[in-house]
Amino acid sequence: MTKRKLNLYSIVVTVCSHYSITEKQFFSKTRKKAYVIARHVAMYLMRYHGNINSYPGIRDYFQSNGSISNHATVMYAVKEMEDAMDGFDRSEERRVGKECRSRWS
Repeated sequence: MTKRKLNLYSIVVTVCSHYSITEKQFFSKTRKKAYVIARHVAMYLMRYHGNINSYPGIRDYFQSNGSISNHATVMYAVKEMEDAMDGFDRSEERRVGKECRSRWS
């Protein structure tokens, strides 16, 4: 059985809630660490759990909200998250995925 792919907006809302930031802060161009981490987590989740999972597709979503400028940023964010998660339990990823699904089902 295949899992239903998540809407990108539901990922953003859930990540913002988890990190206690607003959507305006999330999509801002600021490089504050808390916002950058939240954006990286969201891009990773979009890549592997989102209904649009191509790098250019994710870039387009962020561009439409006034944020990042190219798909290389998305590639970098996803790679950073993969590297950070190497050797770690993926329970946090599963928990956020379940939270998104339960909230938006």
